[in-house]
Amino acid sequence: LQRPATPSSYNGQNVTYEQYDTPFAKLQQWNLTVQRQLTNNAMLQVGYVGSHGSNLLYKMELNEVPLSKLGTGAFPYPQYGAIGGNKAIAISNYHSLQAVATRRMSSGLEVSANYTWSKFLDEQDTAGWNSQQGAEPFQNSYDPKSNYGPSNFDVRHALTGQAMYQLPFGKGRRFINAGARVDEVIGGWQLSGTWQITSG
Repeated sequence: LQRPATPSSYNGQNVTYEQYDTPFAKLQQWNLTVQRQLTNNAMLQVGYVGSHGSNLLYKMELNEVPLSKLGTGAFPYPQYGAIGGNKAIAISNYHSLQAVATRRMSSGLEVSANYTWSKFLDEQDTAGWNSQQGAEPFQNSYDPKSNYGPSNFDVRHALTGQAMYQLPFGKGRRFINAGARVDEVIGGWQLSGTWQITSG
């Protein structure tokens, strides 16, 4: 049997909706960065990076009992169960201090390190959508601002870096630099590594 296309055909059920005139999400970004060459091979860069997002999707429950009627069981639409959907009304804010220290290749050694101290706040994440990356609960469907706080993506401290060292053996290097056959075995080797340390 085909269900009639009338609202009453969904009585007693959970329903969903999508806002017809959903606006595009907006993201404004800005930064201010300064660089300083410390030596012929070393450079330091420090900067402020920020952004503000608006028109972000906010998961809502239209059949939530309003705060003024808590305890009365007065659902706005008692003929339905949950009425879930999204409205483009949420915001986000990101602010960070970012520093980069680099030692260019010299004497076979190159090192780079990056540190970020940041704070990311929003009214609701999109990280939780049936995944393992975090939940997307809200305190009050009618008031997104009540949910404003640290994002699932908020990482206050992050330190990353990489280093590469060319071993000083073989042709054109400091040690054991005679003979093509010897160079084929011990020449041209290098050690490299990357690391990442972040707060929870």
